[in-house]
Amino acid sequence: MNHYLRQITWRKSVLALLIALLIMPAGLLHAERDEGGGAAAHSHHKARSYRLDLVHSPAVLKLLQLDEQSLRQQLKQDKSLAEIAAERGVSLDRLTEEVAKERSKRLDRAVADGKLSADDAKEMKARQISGIQKRLQAKWSERKMHRRARLAQLADTLKMTPDELNRQLESGKSLAEVAEEKKVPTEQLKTTMRTSLVEMIDQKANDGLIPPSKAAEWKQNVELHLERMLNAKRSSHKHTG
Repeated sequence: MNHYLRQITWRKSVLALLIALLIMPAGLLHAERDEGGGAAAHSHHKARSYRLDLVHSPAVLKLLQLDEQSLRQQLKQDKSLAEIAAERGVSLDRLTEEVAKERSKRLDRAVADGKLSADDAKEMKARQISGIQKRLQAKWSERKMHRRARLAQLADTLKMTPDELNRQLESGKSLAEVAEEKKVPTEQLKTTMRTSLVEMIDQKANDGLIPPSKAAEWKQNVELHLERMLNAKRSSHKHTG
């Protein structure tokens, strides 16, 4: 049973990364906008003990002397957490230090609860500073630019502009259908998706944001999901998030 549950967990995780890779509608990605995403997202984050959840972080809220709603309002003004901290006289180094301490304790609890291996926790703690600082300095507009770049990669493979591809996907077509119309082999499209996804997984692992063992598992099994994502349609995911 435990093996079965682990299989479900990594499949959902890889699927979520693939959805982000394909630049599905904004609703799918709303949880990334400010590291939060509401009560439902918070519950999901708590279940995944290694998730870097900055908006709900007691350390962040205490240090910035803000409640969660006020912090969200400032983030919606396209400020990074580092910028908000600077306005309140808190340095990036101090904010990073407090977040790292808090997250290290969460990783230790995950190990104690059997949700994370000791080796994974050790590696994540050793690498997490770069990942934490990137998240603290990130703005939502910059994240949209990264997603736009991934969409541009797919569009280039399909010999069309990002706007043209986006309109095709918005109309309810799958990537496979668009590729067929453009006479582009689906294997060529899968190669683009695979490359981008592996780069994303590697970056998250290098920044200590996901367990190294999970990164290896996701890369090993990603082929199982590429076909599904090629045939996914936005209309079937519009309530997902």
